[in-house]
Amino acid sequence: MKNRKPKWYILLPIILILFASFSIVSYKILETRSKIHPENESADYDVEEVYKAFIEEEEYLPKELRKIEKIETEFSAWIAYWDFYTALDSYKSNKTAFRSLSPTWYFLQADGSLGLKNTARNSELINLCKQNRTQLIPSISNSSADELSKILNDKNLLDKHISNIAAEVSTYNFDGIDIDYESIKADDRDKFSTFIRLLSEELHKDAKILTIAVLWKNDLEGIIESVSESRGAQDWSEIGKYVDEFRIMAYDYTGSQDYPGPIAPKDWIRSILDYAQEKIDSHDKIVLGLPLYAYKWVVETKGANALVWTDVNHIATANKSQITKHEMDTEYFEKSLSYVANDQTWVIWYQDSEVTQKRIELAETYGVKKFIFWRLGGEDSGMYDLFDNE
Repeated sequence: MKNRKPKWYILLPIILILFASFSIVSYKILETRSKIHPENESADYDVEEVYKAFIEEEEYLPKELRKIEKIETEFSAWIAYWDFYTALDSYKSNKTAFRSLSPTWYFLQADGSLGLKNTARNSELINLCKQNRTQLIPSISNSSADELSKILNDKNLLDKHISNIAAEVSTYNFDGIDIDYESIKADDRDKFSTFIRLLSEELHKDAKILTIAVLWKNDLEGIIESVSESRGAQDWSEIGKYVDEFRIMAYDYTGSQDYPGPIAPKDWIRSILDYAQEKIDSHDKIVLGLPLYAYKWVVETKGANALVWTDVNHIATANKSQITKHEMDTEYFEKSLSYVANDQTWVIWYQDSEVTQKRIELAETYGVKKFIFWRLGGEDSGMYDLFDNE
């Protein structure tokens, strides 16, 4: 067989087309650059940088020309009124870590007024938040579905309740309010959504923020709501239209009255996020609530004591020689500690910075960029290494 000469007349047009395409892309990028930075029209991009953008991936484009910018992660925290000063110390040590704080300062009263917890309106926290530009969004809770129902079904009481909330926010110049009503009658589903809409309208008049803490739901919604009236009364799709942040309490999968088990297992969190993205139109409103606490049980026994990470660390140190198991459960993304003390075997399920990091990474695969922790105070200080404090 004879050697054939390359058919350059065929290859040449292909080479010319590729060169022309590269030249056009380069020109468009540089033209866009001059429009973005007209004050520095002489600035040019490195040819290699433009070439990478042309032949490989968008990530090589200059930052201001990328279609998708890096998503910044935001962190908030609830502060329990009964452990207020422990949380305050944590905040003082990590003032730049949190976008907002929500102390549990208020509770709903039968006449629509706001009851005060013993640390409410703490001037030190109010002033610190102002100094550090941390949003202060106190939380209101309720404990009686009957009392709430009476307010929701009486226009005068409802108007009074909304006015009381708005007045409190205005008087103390809070950035907004957090509604944490976990006792609601299923029959009040529509009335509760109306309350959230009206409160949102009132707060937004003064550019104040409305957030809501909701009980978790997932694709087993029908079964869950049949045994939990309050979950049935929280209409995620409707409420999500009016609030600025939709805070999902993704913890207590295993509660303090249950047998030992994980507090927020991985696949369960995933199912909650699946449900949230289906029900909430504005995904940027979704805030994933994550636990920082622990539960301690006598093994194979119902009923647990609540702890924080510093308690767990103390127990692990004091009972070092009696520990029978201490590991990260890779199925659940949660840590467990078993030890023997006082002739009994104890088991603790808990969270530390490693657990928190894995949950954040999981949520980020859903595009979730906002997180709120229950609760601040006694947490693993290594957690703050995860935060971008710049």
